Amino acid sequence: MLLAGACGDGDDADAEVTEASTDATTSTSVGGGEAESSDTTVGGDVEPADLGDRVVATSFGEVEIPGGVETVLTLDAITALNMVSVGVEPSRYADPNGAVILQGLLAERGIELFEAGDGFSFNYESIAAEEPDLIVLTAGDGFDAIIDPLSDIAPTIVLPFGSSWRDAVLDTGAIFDRSEEAAQVVEALEGELALLAEEAATSPFSVSILIQTFGILGSLSDDVAASSLIAEAGIERPAAQSGAEAMPGAPGLMDFSAEVLGDHDADFVVVMGGVFYDSDALQELPTFQGLPAVQDGRWGVADGDLWFAGHPFAVHWILQDLRAIASGGGPDGLGVTGDADRRWAEFLELVG
Repeated sequence: MLLAGACGDGDDADAEVTEASTDATTSTSVGGGEAESSDTTVGGDVEPADLGDRVVATSFGEVEIPGGVETVLTLDAITALNMVSVGVEPSRYADPNGAVILQGLLAERGIELFEAGDGFSFNYESIAAEEPDLIVLTAGDGFDAIIDPLSDIAPTIVLPFGSSWRDAVLDTGAIFDRSEEAAQVVEALEGELALLAEEAATSPFSVSILIQTFGILGSLSDDVAASSLIAEAGIERPAAQSGAEAMPGAPGLMDFSAEVLGDHDADFVVVMGGVFYDSDALQELPTFQGLPAVQDGRWGVADGDLWFAGHPFAVHWILQDLRAIASGGGPDGLGVTGDADRRWAEFLELVG
């Protein structure tokens, strides 16, 4: 899905807390444990922290967060995972994209899923019925029209879609007074990225990313976290995918025709799979079968919900996949649903 909730992290329009109270603390920590010196939490059964009166500057304008916030809704699983990663749990979340792994992780934490629409548009009555005090979501350019109706329900904060996964974490930390936790998450993931860069420098390789979704053949554009991770690690992509811009109205997706698929070969080809990604149809294309990497078995199907996202766990997941490719693990090294619990536990240990 290529709508607002499908995408995953902050860009150049960072959220900035311009007025805040720092008195509140939380008992929620990443991994479900308890912080050492706290007694409140956002979401769940415990009385929520008073976030104070804050004004948050976003790419969609300034948003005033009232004091005494109790019910925090996120309108996509991406935003929910960003919040959880800095130690704050939403009360409930919507997931228009049906991300199986993310839904499972959130369910394990007792964060309830609610219906906010049919996946292509929000049902504002359903959202209003949840009586939120604050709404948080991730959206790309072109989705301005959804903001005003949501803001009529409750103060609405939008984390912009883009390649800077760091900003998404840091913005979320700033919004919820968890800047220290957010910085720790970024530092841990940058350590993982450095290890991948060392491996790529020792044994250079290239990666091609291919997507078939809603009849569109394409790849990830540069405004996606996975693209920036690959670039920062010094991993090459095909020239046809370098500097790629997103399609209008489809953040993160560049398109091309099947006739030029031969220009998208690499040492390893990653095919997106998942609810909205038709990996079978892509594999049936004669030009796909003609790729040298495919003929040599140097390709595999990755989880599109995570590779298209940019929350911290997605970054960890992508880096793990890329390190498996770098080490010669081949398609067997790409994460699948059965790896989710193990990788989540590794992520929690990594970020502390």
